[in-house]
Amino acid sequence: MCITCPQDGGKQLQEGMEENSTITAMDLRLTECGQESEYCINQRLHSNKERERENSLKDNKILEKKIKPQAAHRFQHKSSLTRA
Repeated sequence: MCITCPQDGGKQLQEGMEENSTITAMDLRLTECGQESEYCINQRLHSNKERERENSLKDNKILEKKIKPQAAHRFQHKSSLTRA
């Protein structure tokens, strides 16, 4: 479905997205809502996606474990290696 925005429709979408923190995707290709509005809406969509990604990482139980670096011995100072 293609909806073209009226002259101020892009601005209305932009203002609506300023308060929204849940929408992560919106197809604006054929809306003719204007470059500035499209840019601002896409910035908000990006920040919503990033917030969603961060929340999913916080919810992931596997990442709660602290994993020691497996190659830590490679990065020790040379003087500590020669003493051993």
